[in-house]
Amino acid sequence: MTNGNDGSEHLEALGNLSSVLVDQKNIKALNDAKVDQDIIKVMTAKVKAKEVSTSNDGHYDVVGITACPTGIAHTYLAQEKIIEYAKKLGLTAKVETQGRRGTENKLSQEDVDNAKVIFLAHDKALTGLGRFNGKKVVETGTKDAIFKGDKIIEEALKGEGLKEIHSNAKDDGDTEMSLKKFKDVKGNLLAGVSRMLPFVVAGGIVLGIGFLIDFAAGAQGGGNFGTNNAAAG
Repeated sequence: MTNGNDGSEHLEALGNLSSVLVDQKNIKALNDAKVDQDIIKVMTAKVKAKEVSTSNDGHYDVVGITACPTGIAHTYLAQEKIIEYAKKLGLTAKVETQGRRGTENKLSQEDVDNAKVIFLAHDKALTGLGRFNGKKVVETGTKDAIFKGDKIIEEALKGEGLKEIHSNAKDDGDTEMSLKKFKDVKGNLLAGVSRMLPFVVAGGIVLGIGFLIDFAAGAQGGGNFGTNNAAAG
């Protein structure tokens, strides 16, 4: 699974798996499973971006972004819970995820401009903050969003616990470019290591053969072991 471009396929697979397991319908289906095929059907279901309806004016009451360091469980669970809490409060919601599958449910500038509550739940730096420049948002970690999201939304509607974002599009562009450069450098390093490995392995094999020849010739161990015999050297 890790023989792909960057060796992170297992993390992407875990991201897909976590998206399946945060859906209550899937959990119920797993609990009700009678045979192996029932479980396989649930676990291999294609994960779709979370779809939500808008309010009567075509906008969302609550918008947000979720992200965690690994981009797996907490990213998608926080998204699920924010939407769930908003629905219980009679509000519509759209939540962007910045996880292992990249950015999904991306918020438009119109979404941001017309929201009553902007909810940023993250444990790592977010990209695209230029959209929120000058906006008052509620900012928490993903854990608080998961367990106290309803209370946080209610407080935000009252104007409590808000902070103003100061960012610009240029900073976001620089961040994305830096990430791209990092991936390019990482790819080049891994490619270089891959090309060197055959020589390292060959050197080890040659050294081992030298030791074997000296051993067969009855040479004693020591600093010169592996080079005592002319054939070994």
